[in-house]
Amino acid sequence: LAEARAQGLTGLIGISNFTIAHMEQAIAAVGAEAIATNQVEIHPFLQNRKVIDFARAKGIHLTAYMPLAYGKVMEDATLLEIAARHGVS
Repeated sequence: LAEARAQGLTGLIGISNFTIAHMEQAIAAVGAEAIATNQVEIHPFLQNRKVIDFARAKGIHLTAYMPLAYGKVMEDATLLEIAARHGVS
């Protein structure tokens, strides 16, 4: 991917499910500025805070997959109460 970027075939590199250790290796290989995003599972029931904090500190954006946790977010009583207080679904 670094070579493809050097050749102008891609502008940025996306990573997926990278742990902190994997992100460190990717940063060492291509530099944090070349990494557009890390796609990881993030939702109210799995917040992945260490990965999120590390990525943010390095300027790497995050893309959440399964943000609704298979629909469980839409059925959680606490989240429904918070939504109702804000007048949203």
